Amino acid sequence: MRIILNSASPLSNPGLFTKLKPLYETHLEPLIPPITLKSALLTVGFFFAATFVRWWFKAYIKDDYENTKESIRHICKFCQIERETQIEQPNYVLYQDEKVLVFKDIRPASKYHILVVSREHIKNCKTLPVTQESIELVEHMEKVTKLVLNRITANDEKIDPKTYRIGFHRSFGTSQDHLHMHGFAGEFRSWYKKNVSYNPNFIIFISTQAMLEHLRKNLH
Repeated sequence: MRIILNSASPLSNPGLFTKLKPLYETHLEPLIPPITLKSALLTVGFFFAATFVRWWFKAYIKDDYENTKESIRHICKFCQIERETQIEQPNYVLYQDEKVLVFKDIRPASKYHILVVSREHIKNCKTLPVTQESIELVEHMEKVTKLVLNRITANDEKIDPKTYRIGFHRSFGTSQDHLHMHGFAGEFRSWYKKNVSYNPNFIIFISTQAMLEHLRKNLH
């Protein structure tokens, strides 16, 4: 096959191609820009900002759109479990009494991860009234958490009860709007869960001791 080049084509004029080459190399941008520290920080910052807005909405705005407390009980997953325990003892319930019931988290963040749920529908620790009854409830939940963790880790020699991590998600960090205490034993499954989601020194999670101090301080 014979190719005929037009006289105006750069291929037919090597000198013209040589002149265009520097211009081509200077103005051609890569299709995928290189990842820089600035772009990485902006991406992480955007992620945390979006997450914070979501939590803030749940904590301060969502109340305006919620139904009555009684209607919430019919759609609350933890209230549904609480009603089931009044009829029978589901095999996933590890412990129950007149105030709380305990079961494993369906998405465990550590080797042993349990939830201690109040039978009464209280939205979260932020809406927990500052009363002596609330202090007694939190104390009881903490006591039960340690009791159940001791039981399920009894055969694990690597577990030290002193390393238990126990507490609540703050109002903007909850996945279920029903008061529940988290109890952890053993290694966490990810750095993020250990140092962000369930870190009592971070803004999302509060330890039971810090919660009790808050209630006692504001009781009178």
